[in-house]
This record gives sequence, C-alpha cells and structure tokens, in this order.
Amino acid sequence: MNDFFEKDGYILRLAKKEDALDYYQNNFNPLDIEVARFTGSKTSYTQEEVVSFFKQCIDAKDRYDFVIVEPKGHIIGESVLNEIDQDLKCANYRVALFHNNSRNRGIGSWAIKNTLAFAFDTLKLHRVELEVFSFNPRAIHSYKKAGFKQEGILKDSIKDGDNYGDTILMAILEDDWKNQKQEIVIDEYSYRCGVMDCFCEMVKAGVKKIALAHPFKTKQDRDSYLEFVEKITNQYHIRYFLDDDPLITDLFAMSMNLNTYNIIFYRNDEDIKKYQELKEEKRQALKNNKYEQVRNSLAYQFGYLLGYSDKTIAEYIKQNNEKEKATL
Repeated sequence: MNDFFEKDGYILRLAKKEDALDYYQNNFNPLDIEVARFTGSKTSYTQEEVVSFFKQCIDAKDRYDFVIVEPKGHIIGESVLNEIDQDLKCANYRVALFHNNSRNRGIGSWAIKNTLAFAFDTLKLHRVELEVFSFNPRAIHSYKKAGFKQEGILKDSIKDGDNYGDTILMAILEDDWKNQKQEIVIDEYSYRCGVMDCFCEMVKAGVKKIALAHPFKTKQDRDSYLEFVEKITNQYHIRYFLDDDPLITDLFAMSMNLNTYNIIFYRNDEDIKKYQELKEEKRQALKNNKYEQVRNSLAYQFGYLLGYSDKTIAEYIKQNNEKEKATL
C-alpha cells in the first residue's frame, strides 16, 4: 500500500495514535481563526476533545487520515478520506493546513494530488466528493486544479459573520483521474499564477482592498510574472504595484517578507496610497525609536487593507512567534 509521500522535507503519511498530542498542541492550541472559518467549525477545542476524536478516527474502518508533517517533524495539516462506502466505491474528502505560513507554498496541492492517487490507484475508488464554502476561493481553485468539478450549490447554507455563503459541491471520478493525473503536477509558475488569479478575483469582488502575491526572493523572479500580471489585472479591471520593500508588521512572521519582492493588487488609488502611508509611518517610527507605540496599530491597519476582521487580526498577531525587533 503506497501511503507515504515525501517532497522537500515534507511528509504525507497515515496518522498514528501517538500523533494525537502533537496534532493538538501544534494546531489547536490555539486553532487558526481562518481554519475555523473555512471549515465551519467552532474556534476552540479542549485537548481532550481533539485527542479523543483523533484516536477514534484512527480506529474507524471507513476512513484514512493522512497527516502533513513539516521538516522539523511537527504535524501542520491533514488530508482525509472519510465516509468511505465500499459498495459505491466513493468517499468524502477534506484537507487543511493549520498555519498561515504553510499556505501558498504548494503543500496543499501536493497533499491533494497524492491523497487522490491513494484513493483511486490504491483503494480503487470510483468517486471522491467534497464540500467547500463560496468564501474560500483559494481552496476552490486548488480543487479545480486537482481535477474536481463543481456539481451543485447549496445557496445561503452557511453564515460567514453577518453574511450568508453558499456550499459548493464538487467531485472527481476515477475516469477523470485517469485522464488527467499526468497533468495535475503543478509547476511553481502555474501555481503562483493560480494564487494571483484567486487574489485578483477577491480584490475585484471587494473582499480585499489590497492583496499580496506570495513573496519572491529576487526581483528577476518576480518580474518574470509581469506578462501574466498585466493580463490578469486587465481581465479583472484592477491594478498592480511592484513593491521592492514590503511592509513588515506583526501580522505575519518577519521571515515571510524580509528581503523579498512582491506584487500588490488593488482596485482603488486610495488603498495603495494608504499602504504606502503605513510604510512611511513605520519608517518614521523606527527612525524616532517610537515603533513600539505604533506597531499594533500598523498591524491592524494593514490587516484591514487585506480584508481581515479584528478577531482574525488579533489571532494572527497572537500566533506570530517571529516578530520584528523594535529598533533599526
């Protein structure tokens, strides 16, 4: 049974009962607010709840729970086939990356691809299905890239804050898998383009005032995407800004943006102007040794531009263990 996959130090393997405590401590203590939002679950769980449920899943006969393990050995995500019906040869699917700094790196797409390979090539299933919320366009894009097709919509079936959202039903059949499995190995260029497409759609829809591409290590690498960026921003009738000195706040780990180059997507001039004002405010605060007085405000204002709620911003700041020093 091929149930172990490895790439760039990351491992996808079947879960074991002894994983339960690490699974809880590294992912539910606390739970990322975006994970709760996109899965429709509550925002906090006790250790007993998580560990008990995790062990029950291992014993269940109608599911296979894979864990995603990062290079240092900690569990950072899961990829699960559950509700397996041996007569119909079908299963439900879900995937989750529990930490913001693990996303936009191709890890989720890699986990989806290999779990589908296990489902169709090892278990010989005929159908794998899932549900995803309409306010999670990044996940929808990833599922489509993996070969899932939309089959239906449950209108206004979920609440997202004060607004209603739809539940989108998707599935992939074994023939679809066989026909396209050679094509779903997504190269880095295609993956980055897909992520930028997703964020541009969110900016156009007003979900985000600005959106950031995943950071690039070199200006040359970033600029190699400009032809696509021109095309996609014209398609969505929005604009872009080349940022050679990205704003670093307590919202995200410092290493994510330090010494990187980025592309910022925006629709209104006042929004990119606000972003530049935040950068200048930070420069002046550092220069005058007053960064501690404004760092929390800067993180919140940056979060608002990115479309995050107060609660989400607070959770991201709390979970960030790699904050910038307050002096130059």
